[in-house]
Amino acid sequence: MNAAAPAGGTGSLRIPLVLLLVVLLPPARHLSAQTSPGTDNSATIAAGRQVHDAQVSLDAARVQMIRLRNTVRAQLEGRPEWATVVANEKRAQADFDSARKAAFARLEKDPQYAAIREERQSARQTLATADAADSPVSDAEITKATDLVFSDGLKMKQMENRALEDDAKYAQAKTQLDAARSRLDQLDGEVAAALQSQPEYQQLQQQLDQATQQLAQARQQLAQAAQAERQAREQEAKAREQQSFGR
Repeated sequence: MNAAAPAGGTGSLRIPLVLLLVVLLPPARHLSAQTSPGTDNSATIAAGRQVHDAQVSLDAARVQMIRLRNTVRAQLEGRPEWATVVANEKRAQADFDSARKAAFARLEKDPQYAAIREERQSARQTLATADAADSPVSDAEITKATDLVFSDGLKMKQMENRALEDDAKYAQAKTQLDAARSRLDQLDGEVAAALQSQPEYQQLQQQLDQATQQLAQARQQLAQAAQAERQAREQEAKAREQQSFGR
């Protein structure tokens, strides 16, 4: 289900409460090790720490926002009118999964589908054998097996899609699931409206905006410090080169 998120870029309204993984800059000691002995890299290290701190603050604001949104959503889902909608969506999902599984089970009994599947499995085994040391599989056999894996996979996918399209129970279950999801999507609008009326949300939104701006500024300062450091290293290298020529 596609859920519209409020302003602030915090993601889907049903995002699980997990910390976002962040790729951080190398520790300061690594930054120091990458510079020339005479280069002052203190500004770069300080800017890197500011980026780290700003990213931590932004992640904390995002987590708090997700926690508040999930709390509001849970409260709304507990109301009788929305509890019924949620239950209907879960039931429709279960019916859809069951109909899809049944359609594939019937396809498994199709001799043509089974033959294509076995041929593809045999081709994949050929490729696995070719990876072994001192493999007797020739280049021509590898090419043929590769083509079969691709073409048979495409044939199987086409047969699976056709089996679903021709299955009346699957089509009915899909229609019911789409309708249930559409009704549940309306809950997102109520969640957004409920959040707007809460002072805590307004405060968190302000913190999120400030943290985003601080991170952008910290990254800009880091880029400037890194550029200045590179220029300093280049000047030092030129100076050493000139000294060596003067000897």
